[in-house]
This record gives sequence, C-alpha cells and structure tokens, in this order.
Amino acid sequence: MDRDVGGGQADGAERSVEVVLLAVGPEAAIGHPIGPRREERNTAQAGAFLELSNIGRRHVQNVLAVNLHFIGTIANGGGNGDLDSGCGVGKADDVHTVIGGFLGCVVLGKSHDGEGEDEEVFHIFFNLRGFQQCIADARTMKIGHLMKLIQIFALVLAGVSGGQAADPKAEALDLFYNMDFDDALAAFEKILAATPNDAEFHNHVAHTLLFRELLRNGALESQMVSGNNSFIRRMKMEPPAEVERRFFAEIELSMAITQAAITKNPRDTRAMQTQATAYALRANYGFLVRKSWLASLGDSSKGYKLASQVVQLDPKNTDALLLVGGYDYIVGSLTWQMRLLGAAAGFHGDKARGLRTLELVGRQGNENKRDAQITLCALYRREGQTARAIPLLLELIETFPRNYLMRFELAQMYAATGERPKALAVLEEIRRRKDLNLPGYTRISAEKIYYETGNLQFWFDDLDNAARSLQRATSSPEQMKELDLNTGALAFMRQGQIYDLRKERSAAQGSYRRAIQFAPEAEAAKESQRYLNTPYKRAQGN
Repeated sequence: MDRDVGGGQADGAERSVEVVLLAVGPEAAIGHPIGPRREERNTAQAGAFLELSNIGRRHVQNVLAVNLHFIGTIANGGGNGDLDSGCGVGKADDVHTVIGGFLGCVVLGKSHDGEGEDEEVFHIFFNLRGFQQCIADARTMKIGHLMKLIQIFALVLAGVSGGQAADPKAEALDLFYNMDFDDALAAFEKILAATPNDAEFHNHVAHTLLFRELLRNGALESQMVSGNNSFIRRMKMEPPAEVERRFFAEIELSMAITQAAITKNPRDTRAMQTQATAYALRANYGFLVRKSWLASLGDSSKGYKLASQVVQLDPKNTDALLLVGGYDYIVGSLTWQMRLLGAAAGFHGDKARGLRTLELVGRQGNENKRDAQITLCALYRREGQTARAIPLLLELIETFPRNYLMRFELAQMYAATGERPKALAVLEEIRRRKDLNLPGYTRISAEKIYYETGNLQFWFDDLDNAARSLQRATSSPEQMKELDLNTGALAFMRQGQIYDLRKERSAAQGSYRRAIQFAPEAEAAKESQRYLNTPYKRAQGN
C-alpha cells in the first residue's frame, strides 16, 4: 500500500500534508452512519479490527473526487492562526492513509521542520490493535504535530459526511454481492416501499431470496458446474413455502409492471430488459430449485428474445448482452439429446459465442459487469480454463471482500492449476479472518474450513493430513449441524476414499454408510453407494 507522496519543498512558509485515500474496496456495506454497526462493535470487543465507517469505493470517489486525494494545506511558522503555529511541521515525505473496510484508517509519516531536522515518525491506526501504539507515539510527538493530525482527520471525516449521499441501490447491491443477503433483502425492500412500481427492485428482491436459499443449501460454489458436483446432479432443494410464494409473487409483479410499460411503448428498452431479467430469474429458480428443465428453457428463451430485442433497439446497451450470452452458452452446452429436443422447440445456442459475449459484458458492461465476471469464473472452470478465471476472481475478491465464498473458490482454482502453496495459503487466510472476527467471516463455520482444507489435501495426496482435517469437520453431531447436506456427505465420502486408498476396507465402508445416512439424496451419497461394493481407486493421473 506504500505510495510516495514526497516531492520538492516549497520556498514559502506554506507546506502541505497530503492524505492519500486509497479505496481498497467496500469491506462493509456502504451508506451506514460513520461508526461501527452492532456486529462490528462486537468485533471490537473481541479485540479485532474496528471498522471505521461503511464507506465503499463509489462513496469515497463521490466525496473526494476521482483521484481519491484530499489535500490539506498546513501553515508552518505562524502562517495561519487557525492552526498551531511555529511547531515546525513541514511537508510530509511519506504520508499514507487507507480508508475502507476492516483495514480502518492508517496514517504514517515523517515530518521535517524548517531547519531540516527530522521529528518523530508518527502513526495513527484507527483500529483497536493500533490504538495503543497511537497513544504511545503521541507521548513522544510534539503537541502541534498531534493537533495537526487530528485536524486532518477531522477534515477528512467532514468531507465524507458532507459529501453526496450514498446511492441506496449501490448499498443494497454491495450487500448482495458480499452475500449479506438478509441485509440486502431489507435494503431492497426499503427502496421498494418508496417506489413500489419499479419492477427492477421486485427483481432484486426475488434474486436475493433465491441466492439466500442457494447459499443455505451449499449450492453457490462454481464447482456445481464442473466435475462431480454439476447442477443437474444436485439434489432438489426444498425452500420454505413462504420463500417460494414470495419469490413468484415478486416475479409476477415485475412482469405485470413491465408488460404495462411495453404495451404503452413497445420500444421501452428499460421495461423490456427488466422483464427479460424476470424471465431469467424464474428460469434459474426452475432449473436450480424445481429441476424443471423444459419450463426453465422456455423462460430462458423468452428472456433471450426480449434481451435480443433490446440490443437491436439499443446496440450500445452492453448490459442486455448478459442474458444473450448466458442463453447461448447454456443451450449450446446441453447434451446432444437435449439440444435435439430444444431445436425442435425453437431453442438454439452456441457455447463459444456465448462465452465471447459474456467476456464482452465482463469488460464493457455497466450494471451487469460483475454478474458477467462471476459467471465467467464458473464457466472457465467448467471449460478447463481455470487459469483464466483466477485474475477475474482476484478482482472480484478485492471488490467484494466480505464474500468468503470467493476465497474458497480461489483456493480450489489454485489447486486445480497445481499451485498447492497458494491454495493452502488462501485457506489459511480465511481461517485468520475468521479468528479475527472480520466482517463477513464470522458466518463461516470452522467445520467448513476443515472440510475445504481436507478436500484439497486429499487431492494433493496428503492423505494423513486430509484424514485429520476431515475428521475434525465430522467428529460430532454438533459439528455436522454446521455443514450443509452436500458438504457433509462429501466429507464422509472423502474419508471412505482415504481408507480405501490405505486398504482399510471395513473403515471405508463405514464412512460410505455415514455419507448415505447423512444425506441420502446427495450426489456424494449415491457415489458412496457404489463404493460400498467396489473400492475407490484413483483415476490414473490423479
């Protein structure tokens, strides 16, 4: 994070201290009042980082302009009666401030007086761990230096609090992409209460309900579309009846509102694109939750046609291409039997063209850029192009640092490319963040981390450590409650496979039976059923 802000010293009495604001990503939901929320106060009491404020990248840019700089000019030698005079503060050679997320605010610097003598290096950390150091340093710092730093920080906060109000939609989306689905739902509902006829937010509510359910069922990992954990083989989900009713009610409202707008103006591209999104969401629900393939294809086709019309009417609308590219890829990826049936029903797709279209949205999209990038990460893995996904995922992690699932995905991607140290280092970083109670990471169970670690160790052929990690995840009924059905079944199946590789057949069969008992409908349970009769053997090259 170091940045050199030094330079030649001015000839006059005035010198400047530059506080560089680096928007390192919206670690917390933007738009809340400055100061910790309840969960961050609890974090502070636990001795971890105290979140300074919920300031996202967009808000910092609004407040402090595009270059993210705030310049405070400070008089030296009696030049300004409002500031402490004659304290010998000159131009700061190295002053760095980081505001954003759990990193808090850090000021580091070295000052010089008019005679060129170095004063004490000073630093202020606006988090609990740095607070004691700040106090210790203040004792050795000239009072004028300390007062000027306090004034600088006060000006920064004044600029933030007096800037433009954060965009409520941006706040809600930040919560959504950081997987704070309960808070995101509340934020979207608040917007919807003020604008009940805005179909876009009916879509957002439905989207949040769906993804919250997918997360609860352990169904958000991109590995669902690669390897042994494909969408099609995942067991059917059973969301609460109220969630399902609410989802379809929001979709129906969105469709009714947009249809009225399209009837009034057949060239209303905003209404058409919003309706296309509603069809896509209903298709996703049918595909992921209800397993109703043909109905989902029908909804996907309707969304595709609407999005294609939007592009025809407004060729510069890159966001509309998200549904076009996604539909192309999905239909082009179906088995030849399903493609044949789809073609007879008017469904046509091209997988390669779909990927190219999604890549375009990932580069040039506006509101749908992040959705395209997330989709590409999953599809690159599915296509065996994991190395292409890693840079995208690193960018997404920086943008949505509370989304712990992205870090789990990164570990798996490093493992898939044979980078064992990096893969295990990512898991260790997740464990560190959980231990520090950093925002977003308190939601992860220790058992989930043990499972992911053991799973990677298994594929790296580190069987002893893999067995220990997996046993730590599954050693008691209380621990098993922390795992979703798919993960729990996989944990038992992996232990059985380890026993088989060690030629401990009886123990292996016991683990396979536990997998079947834990989640009979899970794919891992069905695979375990086969291993009861035929011992597991690694495929050649694995």
